[in-house]
Amino acid sequence: MHKNVKINRVGETNIAQNGQKMKIIEYNGYHNVTIEFEDGTIVYNKRYDFFKLGYIVNPNKQIPYKRNIDRTGESIIARNGLKMTIIAYRGSTDIDVQFETGEI
Repeated sequence: MHKNVKINRVGETNIAQNGQKMKIIEYNGYHNVTIEFEDGTIVYNKRYDFFKLGYIVNPNKQIPYKRNIDRTGESIIARNGLKMTIIAYRGSTDIDVQFETGEI
């Protein structure tokens, strides 16, 4: 393909990773793509490869928060050889652990 040939990608459609349909409405080069989502939201200056991979995010579409899995009761052997068990799980960064020696 010749370097000076401009590719017209207007009208291409894809599905974003959140499941929303999107369409290219303006293509000004690989790094300057304008995209319209099915709800009418338009985003500017996006990369074509991100469009193809579904990485474009609609700023008006909330992504549902995935709840943490309750890991209370899970056990593992620590590097020091002691067994530790999660006794309270409030989130991935807020847990209480009890060692087999009884210490919390």
